[in-house]
Amino acid sequence: MSTFSKPLANAAIGYEGPLNLPDAITRQGYVLVPRKHLALNGLEISLAALSQSWNCLAPDPMFDAKDGVRLRRYGRIQADMSNRVLAVLSHQLFNQSKTLNTKYGGYDRSFAPMEPELLENVFFRQLIWFNLAYLPLSEAERQVPWEVGVHQIRMVTSRQQPANATPEGPHQDGFRYVTQHLIAMHHLTGGESRLYLDKTLPPVVVAPFESPMDSRLLDDTRVFHDAAGVQVLPGFEQGIRDMLILTFQPLPTAP
Repeated sequence: MSTFSKPLANAAIGYEGPLNLPDAITRQGYVLVPRKHLALNGLEISLAALSQSWNCLAPDPMFDAKDGVRLRRYGRIQADMSNRVLAVLSHQLFNQSKTLNTKYGGYDRSFAPMEPELLENVFFRQLIWFNLAYLPLSEAERQVPWEVGVHQIRMVTSRQQPANATPEGPHQDGFRYVTQHLIAMHHLTGGESRLYLDKTLPPVVVAPFESPMDSRLLDDTRVFHDAAGVQVLPGFEQGIRDMLILTFQPLPTAP
């Protein structure tokens, strides 16, 4: 099992915004974190290198062609906060219940695995620690290992075929927490994130992803989410939208 050792303290991603992020998530179930409120502390080059890995994604074999082209990779990591170690877990099929995902739930989905270069990226590792630092976890929850699901996703949209990133509509992913991070968006408009406290009612938040690393931190047990469709900007034939989705779930511990 590959592991990531304790990172240097001065390499951490910081938050410089006006909110207490854990309190905000506890209060309303979500928080929006714009890029301008993140301090990357010298990790910009590592972030640029990370973004290049979206050029090596594989087709999502089960994505409906009428909704566009979706490329992705998937992996799992165990995060141990007590000793600050990340360990790569074995690759496996991805499954959601039909109740959670009415379009793609109820059966195993096979996605291409993460590439080793992603797992070695300093920014990627620090982003996992950033999320765990600002999610509203209790002290007891910080003493147990967590599974981090890693979903690299690229939507490719052409003028002839606008893309629908979430054809399943408002949904939950089936984890304790979910974080969404924009990696890149080129030659597109739309794609606003929509958050719902009740999926039968209008969204309580409709907000665009505007800059790389604009982020959303969600309590997946309380909030439903989806995304608006995207269209190619005038003067271009094709556009892309790259997202990193991380899911967080405590792992069962031995009695």
